[in-house]
Amino acid sequence: MIDIENIKRLKNISVEDDYLFPTIADTMNACFGKSWKGCQKSFIVLNDGSEQVAWFPKIAKWRNNQFVPYDSKQGWLNIVSDDGTQIIEEHPNDPRPLILPDRDKLPRYVFGRYEDNPYRNGRIHTGEKSGLRFLGLFQIDLTHSERGHHEYRQIADKVSLLHYYKAFF
Repeated sequence: MIDIENIKRLKNISVEDDYLFPTIADTMNACFGKSWKGCQKSFIVLNDGSEQVAWFPKIAKWRNNQFVPYDSKQGWLNIVSDDGTQIIEEHPNDPRPLILPDRDKLPRYVFGRYEDNPYRNGRIHTGEKSGLRFLGLFQIDLTHSERGHHEYRQIADKVSLLHYYKAFF
């Protein structure tokens, strides 16, 4: 596992990388040229002309032979497929409008937060500590989405961050 605290800026990132970001602020600083001290949002519009967003979903836990929300108070159930190319997002009381705003349709850099046993590339990695891992660039699949249930498809498993890197220096 790579110690992300010693990495100041990344030029690219891949699902194959072994980066573990402790916080959203650390992720935004290393990947998108920010200099944040903290951040509580899980959905961030990059506002840089790229028409992309960063999403930090809490990934469901596997308990008693079923998926349960990472945070039962918030109720979001985010399930990543075994091969890592699909994310299913469910919430019984989805607070978003029935017709999604345009920002929700933008491609999103996804960094999943796992409490335990993160799965990447079709394998469960036991004994790893919690943190945010890059899962890829995803796009909502509107043909399989409705209120309370949304599906996202991976459109890239490796992305260049040079746009953000060059802007920072």
